[in-house]
Amino acid sequence: MPRIPQFPKVIKSFRPRLSLFILLLGLVAPLLIAACGGGDPTQAPRPAATNTPQPPAATATVAPEPTAMMEATHTANKVEISSEGSLGSHLVDSDGMTLYLYTKDERNVSNCSGGCADAWPPLLVDGDPVAGEGLDAERLLAIKRADGSSQVTYNGKPLYYYAADAKPGDVVGQDKGDVWFLVSPDGGPIRTSAAVNATDSGTLGTILTDPSGNVLYLYTKDERSVSNCSGRCALAWPPLLTVGDPTPGEGLSADRIGVISRGDGAKQVTYNGWPLYYYDKDEKPGDAIGQDRGDVWFVVTTDGGAVYTNAPVNATENGALGSILTDAAGRSLYLYTKDERNVSNCSGGCALAWPPLITVEDPVPGEGLAADRIGTTARADGSKQVTYNGWPLYYYAPDEKPGDAIGQDRGGVWFVVTTDGGAVYTNAPVNAAVHAELGNILVDAAGRSLYLYTKDEPNVSNCAGGCALAWPPLITIADPVPGPGVAAASIGTITREDGSKQVTFGGDPLYYYAPDEKPGDALGQNRGEVWFVINVPEPLSMTLGASQDDTLYETTGKPLNNGAGQWVFAGNTANSELRRGLVTFNIASGLPAGAVVSSVTLTMNMSRSIGSDAAVGLHRVLADWQEGAVKGFGNEGAGGDAGQGDPTWTQRALETLDWDAPGGDFAPAASAAVTVQGAGNYTWNSTKQLIADAQSWLDDPTTNYGWLLQGDESKSKTAKRFDSKDNPTEGNRPALLVKYYAG
Repeated sequence: MPRIPQFPKVIKSFRPRLSLFILLLGLVAPLLIAACGGGDPTQAPRPAATNTPQPPAATATVAPEPTAMMEATHTANKVEISSEGSLGSHLVDSDGMTLYLYTKDERNVSNCSGGCADAWPPLLVDGDPVAGEGLDAERLLAIKRADGSSQVTYNGKPLYYYAADAKPGDVVGQDKGDVWFLVSPDGGPIRTSAAVNATDSGTLGTILTDPSGNVLYLYTKDERSVSNCSGRCALAWPPLLTVGDPTPGEGLSADRIGVISRGDGAKQVTYNGWPLYYYDKDEKPGDAIGQDRGDVWFVVTTDGGAVYTNAPVNATENGALGSILTDAAGRSLYLYTKDERNVSNCSGGCALAWPPLITVEDPVPGEGLAADRIGTTARADGSKQVTYNGWPLYYYAPDEKPGDAIGQDRGGVWFVVTTDGGAVYTNAPVNAAVHAELGNILVDAAGRSLYLYTKDEPNVSNCAGGCALAWPPLITIADPVPGPGVAAASIGTITREDGSKQVTFGGDPLYYYAPDEKPGDALGQNRGEVWFVINVPEPLSMTLGASQDDTLYETTGKPLNNGAGQWVFAGNTANSELRRGLVTFNIASGLPAGAVVSSVTLTMNMSRSIGSDAAVGLHRVLADWQEGAVKGFGNEGAGGDAGQGDPTWTQRALETLDWDAPGGDFAPAASAAVTVQGAGNYTWNSTKQLIADAQSWLDDPTTNYGWLLQGDESKSKTAKRFDSKDNPTEGNRPALLVKYYAG
């Protein structure tokens, strides 16, 4: 039977001398630790990787006096797994004595000899070592030491005892000199507080390593903060384990480093959501033999992304998003509309949230993608980021697994990418912007010029393939959104051959021009005499005064009204009574029939306030009312006694018609809102809903009941006083600016 040294048994056989042994050990151990804790100063320079270590150089280290521990004999033994203590599952011998690895060793090569080996006795065996339950016997081997003895290795790591461990379960050697660690059942070190550093690795750039310089990897089949590597996979790719909180090295983001619990309860370190691993065949610090293994294992950038050798860019079908760009694992790739052509404007914290797609050599286009459209751009740190059609490509860190596209339309500037190299908008905006030379033209939300193609037909695109790579279509998932100065009736969509929805303007399909580098560029203008920007006429405008206004007063006494007063009120009074203003504009009398409303803004003057700042919303009124004839007393805050037919808190016409609910009938969602502070003019800026309100009142004047002004009603002293249409100062009266196109 194979025999392994049994330190505990020998200690027991010399029980009368145990106290002496401990005393001697206490005197000698510091010398032994000094001999090897930070690298053995007594040994020759490190040999090349080999299964036969070179003999150590002569040493002046004081050898410890013989003890029972050092006189151990070989006995039959196993290497087993212990789950005792707070450090998790780790390797021990059959008597429970803790086993360690040395991070300055190389694969199947011990770099601990002389005084180092006195402090850290190697686990020796006469024959083949025996694997206990749960250990892979194929990973348990032996190497020859310089003295001819056989040392046990697990997963390529030579195994050691620590001389100061006096009994089974002791782990005094854990984390000594930041190079000695317990061994996980996967064959990796168990660190007390694992550190993750940034290390320059030459051609691979700055990548993640442990403090010894051992390269760390990510696995593209993992999900965010979920490891899918266990069993034999974890033997080949031992996870980076920690007991306490991991620590980031210089230049790494502390809020991006974390831990996850593995199936066996061990804590694995993550960076930017990626579980981190070693590769068991890396022989020494700096090795990156695992790079690009199986197209799923990669070294990790300091931004928390994979470093590909030849980054693949594929086309993948993704439901409603259509055919979009992904990496080899199917993870969504994004573009950033604030980038310029072949220039990334995302770094630092941005690049942690949106890790760039990095490659060492030339990227590789997948089936259906144009090889001449895929390229690279140099980032500030010297790494090479992949581009497609001039757009730098990125991941989104919170995407948990292949197929996720959580970053889509994030902040209105991040989008998945079509195979034509354009953005896929959720609701593509079409805006009008003034170009210094070309006048008022159509642009997207970022201000990038849009074009039409004169060889297209109405609502039919004749630009596909290579044409669409040069002129990427403006793609949307849901309905496009017209911006200020663009008539909603002019905007539409068509379905392209690949099923995607392209935005149209007046029936003309809209496109970008790939060489336009930044917003404002219009390099495609008059290209081939068939490509042109789209000029849009300046909208007409009309300013309307209020046709009626009033205030609804909450009261427990007589019904109140202020239809003839010079002020309108909204909010909560000092007496905790609510006030709600009403205002109507006769849209149909001011705009021509058939006009298309493109913008609506309301300006009112707030002349008095109590309490703090408060938001005031405009809500569409849902029932008819008529302005009252009453003028309130004094400052009108308490209104006046309402007369028959006047709108009050409970009735839209006193003694005739009730509101469905006290306080008026109005849409629960505000069409627009503004925060009102000190006295002065306030403008409710144009919104999609304000435009819809005005357009519907123009198309059907019988539904025009105006807006209700609702202030902050959650607390007292928020009431605001606005000047009404009857205010003696004409410039302070409500004014509605409507921009439109003649029908």
